[in-house]
Amino acid sequence: ARWGLRLQVGLRIGDRVSIPEYATELLDGYLPIISTRWQDQGLACVQTAVATYLDGEPEDHRGDETVVLLSRLIVHNPTDEPVGAVISWHTEPAEALVLNHGLVMARGVFRDGRLESYPELGYRFHIKHDPDQRVEVVDDPVAGSLLLWKFALEAYQHATIELAVPFVPPADDHQRERLAALNFDDTVLLETKRWRQIVDKAARFETPDRLLNDFYKAQLVHT
Repeated sequence: ARWGLRLQVGLRIGDRVSIPEYATELLDGYLPIISTRWQDQGLACVQTAVATYLDGEPEDHRGDETVVLLSRLIVHNPTDEPVGAVISWHTEPAEALVLNHGLVMARGVFRDGRLESYPELGYRFHIKHDPDQRVEVVDDPVAGSLLLWKFALEAYQHATIELAVPFVPPADDHQRERLAALNFDDTVLLETKRWRQIVDKAARFETPDRLLNDFYKAQLVHT
């Protein structure tokens, strides 16, 4: 089944008008490692996303390799007062979610307010967070199940959470374990090196305009 994942600061559901202004940038101006920055409800948020092969880059690309999106969200309190925060995720279409030791599964989909159970649990993603923070699943009549990340931030402190989202469900327990073990920082270094090598193999195109240079390099990693 096709599904999407939506993040919101707080518990506002389905209010697309309230989406705050944001700024997105590529690493070094052209690499496909994307950071998005925004502020919402007094919190400064930065989400960085990178895609990688679960089992390493293959020698011969078949097109059906398991690819995983790793996402790190950093939430910062820019004020001199402590704050409590809630970050929520829900799937689209609205699903009933189950959380078990960081593993998020879907047991069914809501249609017209009624739950239609899946024949078996569907793998959605794996989540990592600090042990002193709380992540829980609660049901919502509009959005289905909400995955809530609740935490408190002292003045000028930040909190971090990471998601590993496979483009196709893991085939077996071995792949699930490998997905859960992926390290975000190591993956960013790996993919940065891999994409730079791809760009360096292409013909050089340099102008006095850095934006134009970055645009050319960005086209290389998307072709």
